[in-house]
Order: sequence, then structure tokens, then C-alpha cells
Amino acid sequence: MEKHSTRRVGLTVLLICALALAIQPTALAQETTGGIKGYVKDSSGARIPGAQLELTSAALLVPKKAESDNAGYFYFSVLPPGSYTLTVTAPKFHTYKQTDIALTVGALPTIDVSLEVGTVSEIVEVTGRTPIVDVTRATAPNVTTIVANRPFMARSSADEAKLDGANVCTIAALH
Repeated sequence: MEKHSTRRVGLTVLLICALALAIQPTALAQETTGGIKGYVKDSSGARIPGAQLELTSAALLVPKKAESDNAGYFYFSVLPPGSYTLTVTAPKFHTYKQTDIALTVGALPTIDVSLEVGTVSEIVEVTGRTPIVDVTRATAPNVTTIVANRPFMARSSADEAKLDGANVCTIAALH
């Protein structure tokens, strides 16, 4: 009888170890890339299917290429973090080029491209950092920083109330 219970305990331990080993790779996996998605539209907002998109970056070995689908949608996946340049071309439209697209790990920003009617030889270049809507993250500005940067006389009791639960050192520095 004792042999039977020892065997059962041994099988149970073996099963638990096998299950733990099977789960381990997924538990240790971490996200290391991001993506970029969006729509290609004309100046009236109509979506443009078949637009050619090229994404370049020092983080890539070769440029990534895509084509907008019938709804004008495009998606680049598995992109390492870095600064990207997006170039979009379509027949009868100016070439669109946006630089300095900052991509971080796990981010999936939406970039809606608006093409202007014209010839492909003309390039409309968007410089500087334009706001990119990242619907994968919900972040708000740091209220403590906003209030702390306001002149003391311009602060209201409502501003002070926003600091409820803020860092004690930050609140002490305000007074």
C-alpha cells in the first residue's frame, strides 16, 4: 500500500514540474518591439487604397515596405525602438514624407497621412514632431509638475487639491 502512495506522490510532483517548465518560456517572454499603423487619405478625408509606404530607420537593416489596403489602412509590425521616417507615394498625389517618428517598445502609434493632389515628383515633407495618437497607452500629464511650474500667485485652491496624494517633497517645495 505504501508503494502505491509513494508512486502517486512521485507522479504528482513530476506532473507539477512538467507543467512549470511548459509555462516558463511564456512567463519570461518580454515585448521588445512596437508598430506603426494608420490610414492614407486625401485632403477631403477620402481613403486612398494602393498607396506605397516605406519606413526607414537606423534601427532597421533594410527599409520596410507596405501598401495601403482597400480601406487605405496600413500596418508595420515588429519594429525595434528608434526614430523612423515614413514616405508615402500614390499616383496623382504629392509624395508625403514624415521624419522623426519616435517609436518605443510596446507602442503602436496611429499616423494618419493626408496626401495632396499633385505630381509624384513633388514632395510634401512634414518636419518636427507631430502629435501621434497612441491608443495602446492611457497616460496623463503629471499634475504635480504642471502645478509646480505655475507661479505661486497663479495657483488656486483647486490646483492644490489636485496634489492630493502627490509626493510630499514636491508639495513642500511649492510653499
